Amino acid sequence: MASTAKRARAAHRGSSSGTPISAAASGKSPFASNPRRKLKFQATHHSISGHLVEVEGDVARLRATMTAVHVWAPELRDELSLGSHFTAGSVITGEAVRTGEGRRFRDMELRIVWRDGFMPLDRLIPPSGADQAQ
Repeated sequence: MASTAKRARAAHRGSSSGTPISAAASGKSPFASNPRRKLKFQATHHSISGHLVEVEGDVARLRATMTAVHVWAPELRDELSLGSHFTAGSVITGEAVRTGEGRRFRDMELRIVWRDGFMPLDRLIPPSGADQAQ
């Protein structure tokens, strides 16, 4: 299936440890309006499994789970900590419709269910008003 979603959503919720990671965005590029869009990773690994697809006529609904590991670039790491990465578990749901060019995503959502690890929020989000001064 080609990835030309008309609507895409990414929903981030706070972690069980209380670390605020809330953000939500929608549109063709779900992270375009997110202040964390310039994340710098040295490496990432995403593993998607448990794919379920239900086809009903011209509509296919999907669900899968994803575990993602993100290793921060050296400039975002805390030199005094062993924390260099974070891991997240997500649920992906979506809907694809049949078109003259094959199936195309009409809707897709990535919902982060849990997160664990190092999140350098102080280095990712500029202080209030900092981006307006530039």
